Order: sequence, then C-alpha cells, then structure tokens
Amino acid sequence: MPILTTVSLPGRLRTTALLLSLTLLGACQISPQGNSPDVKYSSKSSAAVKLQVPPDLTDVTRGEQFVLPGDTGAAIARNTLLPGFDTVSYQRNATQGWLVSNATPEDLWPRLQAFLRSEGYSISRTQPLNGIIETQWRERNGDSSTLANLINSARDAAQRVSLRLERTDGGGSRVFGRVQVSGDDDSLSDSAVWGVAANNPEKTNVLLQQLMVFLGIEEQRAKGILDDARAQNLTSPVTLQTTTGGASLILHYGFVPSYSAIQFATRQLGMTLKSQDEGSGILRLTDSKNVAGLGEKGSAVTVQLNPQHVSAVVVSVADGDGRRFDDKTERKLLLALRDQLS
Repeated sequence: MPILTTVSLPGRLRTTALLLSLTLLGACQISPQGNSPDVKYSSKSSAAVKLQVPPDLTDVTRGEQFVLPGDTGAAIARNTLLPGFDTVSYQRNATQGWLVSNATPEDLWPRLQAFLRSEGYSISRTQPLNGIIETQWRERNGDSSTLANLINSARDAAQRVSLRLERTDGGGSRVFGRVQVSGDDDSLSDSAVWGVAANNPEKTNVLLQQLMVFLGIEEQRAKGILDDARAQNLTSPVTLQTTTGGASLILHYGFVPSYSAIQFATRQLGMTLKSQDEGSGILRLTDSKNVAGLGEKGSAVTVQLNPQHVSAVVVSVADGDGRRFDDKTERKLLLALRDQLS
C-alpha cells in the first residue's frame, strides 16, 4: 500500500498528487490480496444449486423403464416393444396390411367384435356370409375410457371401421381392415357402400396392429402366461398398484394431462380444491362428501403426482399434513379416483 509523505509542491500539483493518492488507497480496498482475511471465495467452492423446474418440464427419460424386446411367445408388458406372437402376425405389402392367424374364422369372429367394442365402436351390421363386420361412426372423443376422452383432442375426426375375414388353405384366417375418417370426405352417412377412396391406409394399419396386440393378449391369457389382472392392466389407461410402501395409481399419460385428469376426478367426487401447486404436482382438497369414509365431511386430503417416466405418472393420497392414510382409506380413495377415470 502506498505511503503518503508531505512535500512542497505548487497548488495545482498538490491537488493532482492528492487525487492520485486517494485513487491508490481505494484500489487497495477493492482489490484485496489473495491472502487477505477479507477474501471469502475459493476455487473449491461447491457448484450452485440447479434451478428447480416443474415435473412436466423435467427430463425424466432416464427414469423410464427399460424397453423389452418383443420376443415371440414372451409375456407382454407395457414396455414391450412391438411384441411377437405364436398364433397371429402382421403382414404388409406396400400400403396394404393384414393379419394372419392360426385361429379359425369361427373362433375369431366373436373376438373381432369384442375388440371393436373395447375401442369404443358400436356395431352397425355384420355379414357372416362374407366375413364382414362394419361399425357405426365413432364420434369425436369416442374412446371407451373417461381418461382417454379427457386427454384426446376435441378436434379428433370421427371414424368408422370395417373388418373382413378370409379363410386360409390351412384352416386359419386372414383379417383385413378399413378405416374411414370423417375428414377424408364430407359425408357422415352410414351408407352400406364405401367408395375406394373412403379408406385411410395408415390408420387402417395402426388399427390392425392394435388388433394383433389384442388377440395376442387374449392368446397369452388363454395359455396362462398372463393372469386376468395383468392382461387388463396392459390396455387400461389407469391402473392400481400395491407395494410394500402402500397403494397408488398409475396414469399412463404425461404429467400435464394426468394433472388435469386428477383435477376432473376430484371435482366429480365432490371434493373442494383448497390450494394447488402444479410445479410440485400437489393438490390440497377438502373431502366435502366423505368419499374417504373418515367419519366426517370436510376432512383434508392431499393428492400427489410424481412422474415415473415420460408417459406414466404415479398418484398417491395422504391426509392434510401429508401423512399416509391407513391401507383401507388409501385404497378406497384411489379406487374412487380410478372409477372416475375408467
């Protein structure tokens, strides 16, 4: 640090010298030496805490379940990629696709109708002589579950489906399909004759893939590879799971649509929303109709949503202080929520 001394200088020079000395003194204060006790920083300081973001903006792909190969004959799981089956396969030539099954047409006939009903279609007419099943128009948001209806866009086009069976030389079956979408022409009539242009090839191939999985699940259920509960959970958009840590729901959609669906379900159950934090996935509610069966109306309920991976959210329930309910109350609340979304 510079030392001030008294010297005899003319007035203007004295002023200049004084300003220079004050500047140097200030520099000593704002630029301390590395060994100064005022130095608080360190090259080994810990990194700053990452910015917290809502669950729907967090990259949860690393937590997603490992994708399973679609080995022929292996038990199907939700994370099986394009499963293969022993008795039914999908074949395609250019834009034309079809299914080949070992089952006889007589065996497949009722199963095709069951598949269409599971997809939310109503049968318009059947022609057993020609192996044809035709459906009525499935209106917008015409899926079979409330959860799917809530999440699907209201702009989804109405569509109808036709399936046609053929008998193969070996006693098996071929299944062809057609999907007509309302946006492909301006008519929503139930005319018995579909023009050649009244078919959406890509949607038809998707439908046949879905039909193949449906038939494969039925096949594995019949063989005892899948029990009834596991088979049902493969296609349901909302499932109840029970572990040693308690029960919870799994909604097989992303965080934002799942959060909206839970808001809908709690309103349908007559619960009153007190506060919510979408960033943390928390809803705090009043059980106005005693859905939980706690003995009195107006009990506090907390619903927590946690992303499991990009297309599944775990939903748990607790009391107003965040403490877990007893097993009976927890299960009753979760089943009530599930029934509103199924």
